Amino acid sequence: MEIGGAELLLTLPDGRACAFALEGADLAVGDATFTQRFVRHLHLATGAAELDLITPPEQGAIAPRAAQLPRAPDEAGIVDRPVFDILVEWLLGGGRLGGRTIEDLARLARLASPAFAVVIGERAGQLALGYALVAALAVSSRS
Repeated sequence: MEIGGAELLLTLPDGRACAFALEGADLAVGDATFTQRFVRHLHLATGAAELDLITPPEQGAIAPRAAQLPRAPDEAGIVDRPVFDILVEWLLGGGRLGGRTIEDLARLARLASPAFAVVIGERAGQLALGYALVAALAVSSRS
């Protein structure tokens, strides 16, 4: 999976590529069950398409029958937990680079398409320059 800025670029298990447009997508994140295990569930929906992603069921605790959680769809894509967390953080942040630290940008760059990684790198460079200027001003004001 790659984040292309305004879309998710997915590689399906059969090797086909698929793009999911993020603009105007409704987002829901929560707990669910899948194969009788607890998972984290991300549901994205636009007027034209829906996408469901879950964390690996084998890493979740066994869900008791009494658990009153929704069941994740059988066709949900399975995404490693670190990737899932980075994606959810990005989406909940409105898909914006502003207000992110260099560390946040570095995590996001792990999932970025090559073109989007360049944009992220430019933003990280701007932040680093800003930090350097603040540090230089602090040193010169002490002199």
